[in-house]
Amino acid sequence: ILHWDGSKWTQEAIPAAPRLFAAAMPAPTTAWAVGENGAIMRRQNGNWAHWTNPQQSLSKAGDIIFFTDIAMVSTQDGWTAGGYIGSSALAHWDGKAWVLADNPATEWLQAIDMLSDREGWAVGDQGTIIRYAPGP
Repeated sequence: ILHWDGSKWTQEAIPAAPRLFAAAMPAPTTAWAVGENGAIMRRQNGNWAHWTNPQQSLSKAGDIIFFTDIAMVSTQDGWTAGGYIGSSALAHWDGKAWVLADNPATEWLQAIDMLSDREGWAVGDQGTIIRYAPGP
C-alpha cells in the first residue's frame, strides 16, 4: 500500500496480508483495505492491522469470501463486495463490526459505490447490477 502525503508517495508498513484489491479512506486518519481470503485491514493513526470480527466469521458455508471492492460512507458506515465459489457476497460495517448482508445477486460482485448511507450500487459478473435503497 502506498500513501500520498501531499508531496510524495511512500510505502506503508503493513502486516503480512493476502493480495489486497481495493482501499477506501473515510477520514484523514482512517482507511480500510479488502482482498482475498476474506482479508479486511484497517489503518488508524498511521498503523495497519488485520480486522477480525468477534461476533461472526466472514465465510459462507465454509467457503472463504474474496472481497473485491469497498465503499465507505463514513467511519461508521461502509460496504464491501465480492464473492465466493458460486455466489456473491456483501458485508456492511456499522461502526462496530462487519456483518454479511443478504443480497439478491447470484454472481460474484466486482465493484460497489455508495452515494449515501441510503443508496448504493454494486455490479458484478454476467451483467449483474444491484441497488441498495432501503425503504423510508
